[in-house]
Amino acid sequence: MWGFTVVVAWLSGQAMAGTLDDSELRFCDWRFSGAVEAGDLAAFDAIPASPRGTTLCLDSTGGDMAEGLKILTRVRDAHIRTRVLPGHACQGACALIFLGGATEDGAGLVRFPHREIWAGARLGFSGAGAAVDTALDMVEGLFALKVTEEQGHRLLEDHLFLQILRHRGSDPYMIDTVGDAYLSNIPVMGVAAPDPIGAEQITHICDAVYLRYRLHDGTAGPLDTDFRNTAHSISNLRRNRIGPIRGAVAAGEDGTIHGYAGPYWAGSRYWQRECYVTIRPDDVAAYGGDNAALGITGIAVEFRDHGGADRDVAAFDPESWLSGTRLVGAYDVPPLLMHPFHARLDDLSPTDTAMAARAEGGPALPPPPPDFVRFDGMDLAGGDLETLSAVPTGEACLQACRETGECDGATYDRWNEICFLKDLGQSSNTLSKQPKSEVYAVGARIDALRPAQADPVILRRPGKGFFDRPAFYFQGQSFDDCATQCLEDDGCSGFNFVTETGACQVFDRPGEYFDRDGTEVGLKVQPF
Repeated sequence: MWGFTVVVAWLSGQAMAGTLDDSELRFCDWRFSGAVEAGDLAAFDAIPASPRGTTLCLDSTGGDMAEGLKILTRVRDAHIRTRVLPGHACQGACALIFLGGATEDGAGLVRFPHREIWAGARLGFSGAGAAVDTALDMVEGLFALKVTEEQGHRLLEDHLFLQILRHRGSDPYMIDTVGDAYLSNIPVMGVAAPDPIGAEQITHICDAVYLRYRLHDGTAGPLDTDFRNTAHSISNLRRNRIGPIRGAVAAGEDGTIHGYAGPYWAGSRYWQRECYVTIRPDDVAAYGGDNAALGITGIAVEFRDHGGADRDVAAFDPESWLSGTRLVGAYDVPPLLMHPFHARLDDLSPTDTAMAARAEGGPALPPPPPDFVRFDGMDLAGGDLETLSAVPTGEACLQACRETGECDGATYDRWNEICFLKDLGQSSNTLSKQPKSEVYAVGARIDALRPAQADPVILRRPGKGFFDRPAFYFQGQSFDDCATQCLEDDGCSGFNFVTETGACQVFDRPGEYFDRDGTEVGLKVQPF
């Protein structure tokens, strides 16, 4: 500890800028709080070099983004670790400073990213304001960070870069679930590993890796451009699975745990994608949820493609099952992924050290508004609270739900502009295919939702057609050809069969159909 305090008001005649002071706390050497304003960079020269490294705790709701970029560079060049404690918030310009956290090895020759949040903190990223020049300067600076890599670690992941550009000003992208942190490469401290470790934890790990690296489609790359929230991501994964994911565990030598989860969609009907996990309990214990930024993981994951028959998980044998498979990718992951992808960090069991960090941080922050997931081409029976007519959009229907007590879901009929507000706890919890509607559900309730068991069917409407732009095309010889292919493709909610050319024009969210010569509409529906 440095034994003195630096408190600076940088802009005379204006409000007090950010405050930087040395700290006598266990978890922070220095703390920055308050708004980031032009001129704040100078204060960071007061942080002296330390042979054991210096930890900077951040507690700020934002401010000048350009100044935040400058301080990021200063923090990174000075090898200052960054941290956000439980009960503290770091948003906007503060989040940029957070990204600069770094440390060096004993020889001082190698620098590593070293930034971490504690469960119960709030870390929120957002882009520049409305001024065009400022926005372009920000994008330029952020892109320079995005292409910077140190010791195999990217300072700014593509996922986080995209979310910063999407979220503006008062609408930050919050890192508050397991998946948010993992997709953004933000280490999380203070979360206890589950005990015991079983098939459920193996599946959580595999789901997270599958989603981060977009392993369902080798051509899609590692970026989910349709990302809304982590609950939406996991719900899409469950809907698009070729069958239920089954997990298994087996004990190895020295207490090592071997796990399996599968099958996942491999992008081809001729292969099944499988996930193999090796967990070293000693390394997980060393991680302890409190060494997240040090690169200790304790968990190795391999995704492999298998071309044989379905596996019997009751007979799981790691060595024999690996033979005959081909490697897709290998990954080291943190124990945090043993928790569900969409689990809120605030809700996970803390470690003993996390409880001490909470005492140095602040009181629990109020929970953010709940995230909702949209299920396209779906209907949900039961649980109706209220029916609203002349609702112009699904977003308007969702907003009505947010403003209605007890509403945690809704079905929106796009063709007739009808909004059904739902209490999901009183509903069937069953999703049924219906091309004219979409279902909204609060993220905390998606684990209770399940698909209808009846096989979907195609309803035929001769002389009718959709007039939207198709999502993609099939080529067929008849209406039945289109119907067969639509039933096999989860992205098909309906189609036009053009009799003259044999084209199957496929729609994922079709608008209402109308009279159209030479065309037949196919609607994919499913009984509850």
